[in-house]
Amino acid sequence: TGERMSQNNIFASDQAYAQALGPLITAWQHKNDVESDIFGTGPYTGSRSDDIQFYLAEDGVHFVFNEYDIAPYAYGPVDLVVPYSQTLISL
Repeated sequence: TGERMSQNNIFASDQAYAQALGPLITAWQHKNDVESDIFGTGPYTGSRSDDIQFYLAEDGVHFVFNEYDIAPYAYGPVDLVVPYSQTLISL
């Protein structure tokens, strides 16, 4: 349609958003030995209104977190993929 998408077009609620991204963030932090207590304690509590960049690709919706969002600056931007099956987007 040419209309700009927002995160509200991808997830039905803030809860669905946090449930999709939370485990991905935690897994990435564990894999890369990032101390999650420094970059957020407990489950991810972000909301769809957060200013997180995203783009659509064949494998799902990619969310790109800036330095310091979920990891130290040295890691650079972090790109995490949410499969389309966990979103409102149907292809």
